[in-house]
Amino acid sequence: MIRDFSDRAKQELMNIVAQVENEKLCDFTDWVGDCWYSFEEWIGLLNLKEDLSNVNEYHKKVIDKNNTTLNELEAIFSKVYAVEAEYHSGFCSIISACNSFNKILQTLIEIISPENGSFSPEKMSALLPKRFTEYQQYLSKYGELRVKKLLEHYKSMDIVSSDDKDEFIKIYEIYNPEKKKKLDNLLSKLTEEQVREVKYILYTADEPYRSIYLNELESYTIGNVSGSDTGFFRPFDNTINVDMIAEPTNPRGPYTTFFHESGHALDYNFYNDGNFYSLTYRNAEGKSLQDVIFEDVRNDIRQTIAKYTSDEKIQENLLNYLISGKNNRGALTKKEEKILENVLKAYKKDIAGMEKEAYSDIYGGVTDNAIVGNYIHTKENYWYDENGNATGAQAKELWAEYYSYCMTGNEEALENLREHFPNAAEFLDEMAESMA
Repeated sequence: MIRDFSDRAKQELMNIVAQVENEKLCDFTDWVGDCWYSFEEWIGLLNLKEDLSNVNEYHKKVIDKNNTTLNELEAIFSKVYAVEAEYHSGFCSIISACNSFNKILQTLIEIISPENGSFSPEKMSALLPKRFTEYQQYLSKYGELRVKKLLEHYKSMDIVSSDDKDEFIKIYEIYNPEKKKKLDNLLSKLTEEQVREVKYILYTADEPYRSIYLNELESYTIGNVSGSDTGFFRPFDNTINVDMIAEPTNPRGPYTTFFHESGHALDYNFYNDGNFYSLTYRNAEGKSLQDVIFEDVRNDIRQTIAKYTSDEKIQENLLNYLISGKNNRGALTKKEEKILENVLKAYKKDIAGMEKEAYSDIYGGVTDNAIVGNYIHTKENYWYDENGNATGAQAKELWAEYYSYCMTGNEEALENLREHFPNAAEFLDEMAESMA
């Protein structure tokens, strides 16, 4: 006997459900009937063996006993069809690969067959490369499907063991040998455990972020991997420098700093023109990332100030005071100083927490560290130059923070970033797509 999930079988079952519903007098009589079917099942009468002569009668009893609805039946068949489609895709890839390999064999048979007289280097050079290319293409498609299924499996697990990670990495690299070679060269200074963790995060990262990384494997190198002289990207020698010993226990998430600094390197090397892409990319409106960051922060600060005063002139004075660079800040009245004190207290209370790194760092960047939480850049003239002009570090840092969250799957940090940088978050998504 087979399980029949054909359209014909589905229609028959739907007709039976409709028939059961039509025969139902009321909930009470239906309950009595269900009790009788339960009794039949208990004494062994309600089973398919007894009803093989009339399968539909058996289906009718089971449907009635379990009060199956048309929606439930539709859901069952939908799940079956989804599984069917999934396996169909997989088998098609395997069949295509087999057919393609068979073409190679057939071509070889034609070449070496005595009656053809075509066994020559010229003939082999003319025919075989095309066949091997076809085979590699089909094999790649099958590999992508296999990697995708493994990826779905491991992403559904709460904890993935080192052995599982090794298995996934091995299979991924079987179908991406060139990427493996380049990545092994880039990560040559790392320990075996560090390489495993970086590769697993990278290979399981969502697109387009994974491709952005894999497309630039030879554009920069890894410099210092331990000690205090770490945690930065250095453009002049094109290196990222990260304390890899501390990365597994990074409070912002394992290997967040590694991918943050990698984000800087990818940003710098995208055009390889000595500038950062985050400073040169423009959206459809002609705005830069720096523009939309300042818009988002100004809007947020303006709304916060409005909670403490309705005086629009004071609101504007305080806003300009906070977003002017410390060298350009003028004097405030006593009343404005008191309002500013309340505004800063409100931000200090709201901005604490590891998931608010971008919020803390970039609001500090826009206000030259007047509004800041636990994460901060304190180097002199980092955010504003000696003349009080924004340096562009605001855009570079927000990109690197966003990229590290996307790579490591830090949804909490991403959610907070999108809350406090609504327009910049959309900009970053567009920028990432353009980089891939």
